Amino acid sequence: MHRRTVRMLLRAEICPERAAPSRRPSRIDRHLEYLSGRWAEGCHNSAQLHREIRSRGYRGSESSVRHFVARWRAALPDKQKRTRTGPNSPAPETRSKKIVASARRATWLLLREAEKLEGEERAFVKHLVQASPEIAEARLLAQEFNRILKQRDHEAFPSWMERASQSRIPEMKSLASGLERDHAAVVAALTYEWSNGPTEGHINRLKTLKRAMYGRAKLDLLKIRTLANTAMGAGLRQ
Repeated sequence: MHRRTVRMLLRAEICPERAAPSRRPSRIDRHLEYLSGRWAEGCHNSAQLHREIRSRGYRGSESSVRHFVARWRAALPDKQKRTRTGPNSPAPETRSKKIVASARRATWLLLREAEKLEGEERAFVKHLVQASPEIAEARLLAQEFNRILKQRDHEAFPSWMERASQSRIPEMKSLASGLERDHAAVVAALTYEWSNGPTEGHINRLKTLKRAMYGRAKLDLLKIRTLANTAMGAGLRQ
């Protein structure tokens, strides 16, 4: 508070009254009579009231009408407060559920099997496939590659590689090129049940221990830490 304000309050003989804020004219004022009449008739839907007065020249927003009739709504019985409708209010519109999918969700919907999709999801995928031949081709290649991995169908892998290499989609060509560089490893992964996953897990664990000591773990100290953690883990499992 400024010191001049404090000086004025000290010199005042009585407590000064705060001036009432002046109310600026609103665009709704010229439609007040019509709104009150429609409200008395039972139309308590602010969206409907906004449409009606808009046809009569109102240029304000629907939210302004909703805020204006909020004081009238407060005086309504509880049942009408909940429904927010009146006898003359229009019936609520029934809208079908539409999917607005992100790129990640659209990807998973395209990869999922058709029988596992719900009705609106199936319609969404059908629309995407019909709208873009590239999406349709990418979906077929991705689903086939997923099937090859799950079923370890190494015999179908060469034909898939040929289709992906000749695809019009740059990303599929890049994927095929990368798989071709590791062709032997990919074929081995599709042929044998063995995996180097446990080895990679141990390597990651060793790196985590070394980073926890700020990279200062020599072989002897790293060995002690690894064995200690292994023994502790075994004790916890017991």
